[in-house]
Amino acid sequence: MNRSVVFLALVSALALSHFAPALAAGEILLTHQAALAGEVTPGDQPGYPIHLTKYGVYQFGGLIHPPAEAIGIAVTSSEVTIDLNGFRMHGSGAAWHGIVGSAANVTIRNGTITGFLYDGVNGTGAAWIVESMRVAGNGRRGVSGGDQLRVTGSTVFNNGSVGIYCGVSCHIEGNSITNNGLYGITILTGLVIGNTIADNSDFGIFNSITGGAGFGHNFLRGNNGVGDEVTSFIIPLSPNACSPPCP
Repeated sequence: MNRSVVFLALVSALALSHFAPALAAGEILLTHQAALAGEVTPGDQPGYPIHLTKYGVYQFGGLIHPPAEAIGIAVTSSEVTIDLNGFRMHGSGAAWHGIVGSAANVTIRNGTITGFLYDGVNGTGAAWIVESMRVAGNGRRGVSGGDQLRVTGSTVFNNGSVGIYCGVSCHIEGNSITNNGLYGITILTGLVIGNTIADNSDFGIFNSITGGAGFGHNFLRGNNGVGDEVTSFIIPLSPNACSPPCP
């Protein structure tokens, strides 16, 4: 066979492998085209939202951009992992929510959710995990979760209301939470540790239950415009760097 033909075939194969994500056994690919076709999982209708009715691991294979007045992904099964695979889901300022669901034990990781009218993530089920995400520029909350929410290693900024909202027994660690339109974090009970929380329009950390939450090793600056970094109910568990000083 002509060497130039072989070379071109190899180049073409490499190009295709670059654009086609490698799926592990059992993973399901999520794309805009798959959303329009429907039947991503049993009962999923064509168009948005993409309904995840079956437990498993779902991986983005490209950008996902739901239309106006739509939701990107609706999770109705527990034990679901959504890996954005470095891709972005964009609401174009007109779609309602990025990812929603009331099922338990959902993990969202490794990508960007931006440009939704309301919340980037709205999960009311227990024990959701959000890790290594960028959730930015949404009209209401960045990450809105229920009880046992865990948010780690993520950047949550420039959302219209609260950056991260959660219920009881939450764990929020190692995030950058900045420039949100209300509180940086709202938490009932749990731990806030090792975060950068700055330039949010109201308290950096808001907690309404006396002794319900603890915070340590955080950096807080410029929240509420006058330095109201945290509410008086929260317990300092270890040194925090605050400017002005934390209570």
